[in-house]
Amino acid sequence: MPILTALARLVGWACLLSLLYFEVRGGVAQTLSEAAFRFTAAVLLAVLIANVVMDMTFALFERLANGFGHHFEHRGVTLDGKDYRERHFSDGTWMRTVRAADGTTICEWTDTLGACNRIETGPHERR
Repeated sequence: MPILTALARLVGWACLLSLLYFEVRGGVAQTLSEAAFRFTAAVLLAVLIANVVMDMTFALFERLANGFGHHFEHRGVTLDGKDYRERHFSDGTWMRTVRAADGTTICEWTDTLGACNRIETGPHERR
C-alpha cells in the first residue's frame, strides 16, 4: 500500500521539522562556535528521533495493512547507498531485495515455515 508508505515518511519529516523548530527557537548562543555546536546537536538529535518515529510508524502501518489482508511494501536506500525494497505479506512472511551499483542483487525471504532464504546474483556471484 504505497499511500501508507508515503504517510509514514511524511510523519517522519513532520517529526524532524517539528523537533528542529522547537530545538532551534530556544536560547540565543553567545558565540558563532556555540551556535554551530547547538545547531549541529539539534539536527543530529532531530534526525535520530525522527528516524525512530518513522520506523515505528512503518511497523504500525505494516501491522494494520497485514491485519486487513494487504501486503505492505517500502523502499529505501541502505547506509552504504544500495537500493532496497522490502515487502511484508499478510501471511507473516517477508521478502527483501537489495541492489548494488555494480549489479549485484541480494534477495532474502522467509517461507511459511519460518526458514530464511538468500540468493545473491550478479557480477560477484558465489558458486
